[in-house]
Amino acid sequence: MPWDDHLVWLGDSLSRTDRVLLLVEDEAGPVGTVRWDLIRDRVGEREWEVSITVAPQRRRQSLARPLLRAGEVALSEMARSSATDVTAYLAVVHIDNDASVRLFETSAYVPDAPPDHRGFMRFRKAAPVA
Repeated sequence: MPWDDHLVWLGDSLSRTDRVLLLVEDEAGPVGTVRWDLIRDRVGEREWEVSITVAPQRRRQSLARPLLRAGEVALSEMARSSATDVTAYLAVVHIDNDASVRLFETSAYVPDAPPDHRGFMRFRKAAPVA
């Protein structure tokens, strides 16, 4: 994506009320991003879909799990401070992406829907009750 297009996307993302974009870094520099998108908003039910990107220079350092956990904690804290319920965390993963399937399976996410015709399946994890 050209830089100017990326800046437009970022500006649009930051102004959305149905998206939370977290930039994560540590003492060594950028770690990655965690993005949450509200995908279902029924009465009393707010489910958020996660997207994780590990910074290219930090890949193969086992950072996806800490990023996911930090993202879950941050979303829960933001929801608590705004009196908004988060009922579940969701992840959509291609069945051929073994690392992502393993990440969500070992992070208490369970399959919520069978793979679609393109090979994407959904995982769900109940959010802790505040």
